[in-house]
Amino acid sequence: MDDWGNLDRLALGLSVVGFALAVIGSVLGVLSAVRMGRLRREAGLPESMPSHFRQRERLLEVLEQGPGSREQMIRLRSYARWLRSQRWLELTSVGMTIGQWGFLVEAPFWWWGPFAVAFTLFAIAFIVLTERNARPADTFLRRYPETEPMGDEATGDRGPLV
Repeated sequence: MDDWGNLDRLALGLSVVGFALAVIGSVLGVLSAVRMGRLRREAGLPESMPSHFRQRERLLEVLEQGPGSREQMIRLRSYARWLRSQRWLELTSVGMTIGQWGFLVEAPFWWWGPFAVAFTLFAIAFIVLTERNARPADTFLRRYPETEPMGDEATGDRGPLV
């Protein structure tokens, strides 16, 4: 009755662990996005984040040269919190990558190997870029804390420990 081999068990284990990590990361990412939207509304800022990448460079400039206007600091703090909150998506990316390798073990079609490798490389690039953005955001929020704690500064939530 037990037709399952060790590879089948490994494939199932990888798929379940990958799926669980992807779901947890996705749920935490959505909750983080909801919290960021609430904080932006409370600060009187538009709910959506700027779509350009200039903000990261602006954070780095402020870290080197010093703070700007109060309104600019409110926007930059919001952006820094958002950059830091993107770390939850790393968990989703890792989970999906583990799941891809589980599929490869279960059904080793010729095309699945290159697909799993490419998926892994994209996940690594995503994690590196996310961390590249989150670290200056962490530094910025430590150097320029808000005078009145609100949101994640009041609760001590510093995002995931990734």
